[in-house]
Amino acid sequence: MAGENRLPGVAFDGAPPVIWLTSAWGFDPQYWGYLGFTKESDRAWFLKEAGENPLVAIYVSDNAKAPEPLRGRLAGILRLGSQLGTNGDFMPKDLYQRVSSDPDTGNRWTHAVQALQAWKVLPGHEPPITELAPLTLGPSTGKGNNRQTIGRRGRRMEPDEARKLLDLPVVEVPVYGGRRTEDTEPAPLSAKLATSRAVARSTSPYTVDEDDSPKHLYILRLNGHLPHFLGRADAELAGLMVAKVGYSKAPDLRCHAFNRAMPACAFRWEVWKTEPGDPPHADWSVAQAGEEAMKQRLEELQAEPLGGEFYLASEASLLAAWRAGQAAAKTAAKEG
Repeated sequence: MAGENRLPGVAFDGAPPVIWLTSAWGFDPQYWGYLGFTKESDRAWFLKEAGENPLVAIYVSDNAKAPEPLRGRLAGILRLGSQLGTNGDFMPKDLYQRVSSDPDTGNRWTHAVQALQAWKVLPGHEPPITELAPLTLGPSTGKGNNRQTIGRRGRRMEPDEARKLLDLPVVEVPVYGGRRTEDTEPAPLSAKLATSRAVARSTSPYTVDEDDSPKHLYILRLNGHLPHFLGRADAELAGLMVAKVGYSKAPDLRCHAFNRAMPACAFRWEVWKTEPGDPPHADWSVAQAGEEAMKQRLEELQAEPLGGEFYLASEASLLAAWRAGQAAAKTAAKEG
């Protein structure tokens, strides 16, 4: 599983993209870093037909084990690599042990093709697959029903239906064993594919990407028992918060990215302060002026820096910093 795959961006030039469709019980590539086939012959057929680094759209089946809000909806898109193996090669060991011992999954989807990148449809925008791809699916029963074939080995989407996917708002999410980027900037799939960068298959670090665009200022707050988190006495931390100041086009997605980067534990980030509605600050330079003002105000109020944009501070200090940040951003916008 060593080595590297270089994947250039994709330019469609108005032509329909080649995208394959399959179904699954969910979409969580952070733990399931592959596309699986129950029969090796189906995997061989797919590899022959789909070619190098295919794009595969995943819709969630109506199986009772699938998350109910996503059943029957398109959840995300995978970009596959060339590495083959078993499912245990592309998921955490503890998950593999549970999957292999479950009578419903133990003998399914064991013939794997690695996934290098994954894009998740923005929550709340997952389209019903029957509306998105009725021709690819065919009728629900009888002759021409392609659903079993789609679930077993995939089916190339009809060109006009594949083109619809390019307009879906998506964010990039981490892949187990693949690209570890959490992308907090929602954009149409066409834009994500066109600007997709090279993907290292080794141990690339976890990063959070944002391009330039209008921004919100924000303050995130860490929820949980802070004395355990910081290794200090309860009395020392009374009335204090661990917070992060910053800016983003989508603070909710940035918060989600921070939570995804943490192991499962009793601590979670939440968006404590941000501006409502559309991003009010024209670009990163205006928002950065606000961020710097928040940090400066916290230092003036003797909040304890915890590295980067992280601070240990009282609620009153953070409120003062928030007001300073908004004022500085407004000034920067007028001067710009």
